[in-house]
Amino acid sequence: MLEYVSDQNLNEYEAFIAAHPKGHFMQSKLWGAQKPSWLWRAMLSRGADGQIKGSLAVLIRKLPDSPIA
Repeated sequence: MLEYVSDQNLNEYEAFIAAHPKGHFMQSKLWGAQKPSWLWRAMLSRGADGQIKGSLAVLIRKLPDSPIA
């Protein structure tokens, strides 16, 4: 199951990336806050047991005259 990272699951997401061997600080929402002109978004994937199995974080930069808000 895929879901967006929100205020409700942010702490769980941050704990997952901190504990994962391939986790990196640049996946954190705090890193996204260092880029104020960019939009930080993340998704996570849960297994059948409800535990996070993977995640994806992206920084989106709005281009001039772009419809992305």
